[in-house]
Amino acid sequence: MATRSILLATVVMLLCAVGATPAGASRLQAPHGVSWQQAMAHNLRQLSAGVPFERANLWVSAEPGPTTWTHNISGNRTHGGHAKALNPLKSAITAQSNLPLSIGMQEACLGQVLLMTAWLREEKNPHYQVSFHNQNPGGCDGQGYGVAVFAIGKLSEVHGAFANANQYPFDEQRGFACIRSVYKYQACSAHITPHEQLDGEGGVYQKRQFQEMRNVVAWIHAATGDSVYWGGDFYLTPSGITNNFGADFFANNSEGDICFGRHRATHRRVNGLERKVDYVFRTKPVECGRDATIRWNLGSSDHALLGGYI
Repeated sequence: MATRSILLATVVMLLCAVGATPAGASRLQAPHGVSWQQAMAHNLRQLSAGVPFERANLWVSAEPGPTTWTHNISGNRTHGGHAKALNPLKSAITAQSNLPLSIGMQEACLGQVLLMTAWLREEKNPHYQVSFHNQNPGGCDGQGYGVAVFAIGKLSEVHGAFANANQYPFDEQRGFACIRSVYKYQACSAHITPHEQLDGEGGVYQKRQFQEMRNVVAWIHAATGDSVYWGGDFYLTPSGITNNFGADFFANNSEGDICFGRHRATHRRVNGLERKVDYVFRTKPVECGRDATIRWNLGSSDHALLGGYI
């Protein structure tokens, strides 16, 4: 409890100290009573309509938003490396008055990662840092392509591919990226293979890669004592996780989507089936203020933007 209070107090101090608005951009305090979700929707409508970010009249709600985010941005397949893949995350993060501690992106082209890094530093705080796992070098029109995670400041980072024995043959080198913040918490993001999944229940390679990601998180937590925010696109449904990793998994691994309610779908397949396969976890102890928010914007990605209050 004390550690979390100190961390949040530090982040509040950072937000107050660094709140400059980029030149040319208009950041308006949202009308009284407007939630950050409403502010996010207002922001996304403008950006989706093609209004340049630097000229958009964007709202900032007085209400704090999630502490952790994850989004499979479909940066290459849907957007071909274009910056508009970042619009859902930008709309949400702009709308919140607080600083998100952990932001994960999957299917991100390196150029999009660099743009997001620069944007976070200019828009929210100059100390944001990134760790990137290049799972397919040259896979986005000649540039790197993979998994990124952002945190405030960087003491160290670790990123890489899962073990060869856990890789689906001829797939991209699936893996993870983690970063240790100067505020002694850690953020990790991963993208597990979709190949040979049993409708989300977990094929051989989903289970192997998910277990390896769990081992990474456990190693980091044991070695440092830091709280670890971890998540991403796992291609495992909640039942797939509990069937393979124990009925008590979610009791022992706090997940932002079920603080008080139940899991909701985050991915829409080509046949229209919706299912939960994206997650935001945090190692205990965890205070959970409210259930996660899920924002669909299918013109942007087949995965929803997922944020958690953990």
